[in-house]
Amino acid sequence: MVKMDDIAQLAGVSKASVSRVINNKQVSPEIREKVEKIINELHYQPNLIAQSLTTKTTNVIGLIIPTRSNYYINTYDFITTCIDLLAERGKVAIVVEMDDSESSFIDSVNKLMVHQCDGIIYYHSSFINVDFTSENIRSALDHLQKPIAILNKKGEQQTEKYFWFDNEKIAALATEFLLSNGHEKIAYLSAPLSEETARTRITGFKNTIAKHDKIFPLSHFSEGTRDIDGGYSACRDLLRKTKDFTGLLCFNDAMALGAVKYLSEVHDIAQGDIAIVGMGADPLINKIYPSLVTVYTPLRELIANAVSYVLGENSDILENELPGMLYMDERLQKASRSHTKYPVWLQNSYQSSL
Repeated sequence: MVKMDDIAQLAGVSKASVSRVINNKQVSPEIREKVEKIINELHYQPNLIAQSLTTKTTNVIGLIIPTRSNYYINTYDFITTCIDLLAERGKVAIVVEMDDSESSFIDSVNKLMVHQCDGIIYYHSSFINVDFTSENIRSALDHLQKPIAILNKKGEQQTEKYFWFDNEKIAALATEFLLSNGHEKIAYLSAPLSEETARTRITGFKNTIAKHDKIFPLSHFSEGTRDIDGGYSACRDLLRKTKDFTGLLCFNDAMALGAVKYLSEVHDIAQGDIAIVGMGADPLINKIYPSLVTVYTPLRELIANAVSYVLGENSDILENELPGMLYMDERLQKASRSHTKYPVWLQNSYQSSL
């Protein structure tokens, strides 16, 4: 079994220097390079128990996720991204689930503290009924004495630190794209307005429409669940009210895919083409042709900032609010360069490449 003494001898440095490298403390680049080279060659695995006694940390970060299905965040992507980023730093994760109640959040925090986690990352969903200003939550967080990052929720930095997407700008970017491509009549498919993210995004959409002196009639709005089935039914309900639009902006890509599915079944649309834009950059949008334009929401960057915060890395310069970025796959980029109309669902030409 390889020991620290062996690494020190082979690297020609002291045991203390090896310890500083393993515990990610300050050491010269030359020494770090030598030690890491030997560690990799010998496949050395540090004793985490001994390491925790030295650093007074457990190297464990707790993750709290919602139990209900949420199409805005792929829970699998959230967990795997956290695990990958933590593993790069020699940390491990413990995952707990919570329901949509305040008591469940507090119970989840307490469960993680039993394992003496060094910090907690919680991903907030719009359907979660947790008021972070309530007396019970404030008491739990103020006595935590560990860093906690709350993702996907805008809030004032207190004991906890918040990281969120700028959902108004994300919706505004998508709306500007449709307007700049000549779509003056734009309809909107929304997730339930009881959800905070849904309200924020439609605000960004309406403000952008108003800025361009356009009208958004109530008939151009339809609401559904934030999944493919919700997009399908919301699009169906929309077309029962009006067909007088050429652009369709959807709350997320799942709803956009549902709209594409419904439109592929309809044969009496007044306009030959309907341009559809989603939000979220779901990988599935590239599995259809023509593909969809979407606004990329930087989930990995958001998680990276949260990980850096709970680990105490450059916490003073981390961005709390991240904007989106317009995304289209290579097929649409080629169409753009050749002045072909895009993004577009062509009547009777929807094809699945799944």
